[in-house]
Amino acid sequence: NLVAGTKTKTQILEEIKWKLDSCKETNDKFIAMFKEDPVHAFKWSHDYIKNVAIERVYKIFEDHIVKGRTMVQIRHSFVDEYTRGAKWPENSTSPTSNLMSQCLTSAYVDICETISEWEIE
Repeated sequence: NLVAGTKTKTQILEEIKWKLDSCKETNDKFIAMFKEDPVHAFKWSHDYIKNVAIERVYKIFEDHIVKGRTMVQIRHSFVDEYTRGAKWPENSTSPTSNLMSQCLTSAYVDICETISEWEIE
């Protein structure tokens, strides 16, 4: 679905919705697993933490598109975020907080790669 090229605002929002729906489906699986066996769910939670980070970044992307920002502005904002995360990684006493921070940085890198050649008509 996430193909490079020139897209309308509507097409970009549809692709974002597709990605967010996919994230929600994954989150719902974690919630079901957590209800069944919380210990097992937490043992395998890394992928779900990563998924929540991706979801957060796509919601921010959606907000940028809705507010009329250009792809150059959006990419610049995302590069700032992942640069900040790489230069000053979180060093909390909470391993989960550190992991979420790492996953957010990774999600910003991934979205920049995905949208690197996108333009808005």
